[in-house]
Amino acid sequence: MKVFVYGTLRKGERNAYHLNDATYLHGNAWAEGTLYDTGHGYPVMFLNHSHNASDIVYGEVYDIDMDILGSIDKLEGYIPGRTNNLYERVKARVYTDDGVLDDVITYVAGETLQHSEDIIPLGDWKVYTYLQKSELLYFAYGSCMDDERFKQAHVDQYFKDILGRGVLNGYHMQFSRSTTDGGKADIAESINAITEGVIYRIPIEAVDYLYKREGVHTKGYRPSVVTVSCAENPYDVLTFIGLDKQPETPPTNLYATEFIRGATGILSEDYMEQGKDKIKKLMARSR
Repeated sequence: MKVFVYGTLRKGERNAYHLNDATYLHGNAWAEGTLYDTGHGYPVMFLNHSHNASDIVYGEVYDIDMDILGSIDKLEGYIPGRTNNLYERVKARVYTDDGVLDDVITYVAGETLQHSEDIIPLGDWKVYTYLQKSELLYFAYGSCMDDERFKQAHVDQYFKDILGRGVLNGYHMQFSRSTTDGGKADIAESINAITEGVIYRIPIEAVDYLYKREGVHTKGYRPSVVTVSCAENPYDVLTFIGLDKQPETPPTNLYATEFIRGATGILSEDYMEQGKDKIKKLMARSR
């Protein structure tokens, strides 16, 4: 059976150990709903039953057995048939980069959490808590690797501290963010794939610029917290994932230049060659 988790059961969160024996299926998954901060160090979801609902809650999907289900039931304060549960166990439709999953188990507000009022912006608990940290790391894999754009926007002072090359496992980079100005880099889940990028240490002030540049509030990209490796060490980092994935389209010459210029000297030569080859093929296909 499959379960959708969106709070402290997610990777890197304090209750993730309950899923140590589960099979991880999807890290970029979402359900129609609204996410609230309970004020007790964990969130709660209210499902939206309208197909026109615009609110989204992000999380992960795992394959679990009955023993794990029982462990989660206990954590969530759920007992079948009881009227005053902390959470209620329900089945929901969940979306992933690979398609739609029906009848996925998840946990929503029970009677004791019905009065939660503080909405979590953008429906992502990990982003919400990550942005409260004193030090932030940002993972750029597209044109944001290029310092020239930062200089033009007069924000290059925010992106001076480069940690190094980051490697994100389980995602591949593609030009599937289609715009009137050519294809833009995006990432999608893919088994055994990797995406390389540049890791920056940034101040909180840089986030406003990144949100505007990535079109977060106009539903271009969404912020996400992922785990990347750098010099064999894991780091949780802020990155951005496209919301409306389209068939790949070639980037403009300017965007391709920014991508290659920003990656040169930091990303691996093999990855660089793969990126250049992808761009050439996309451009040739469009002629």
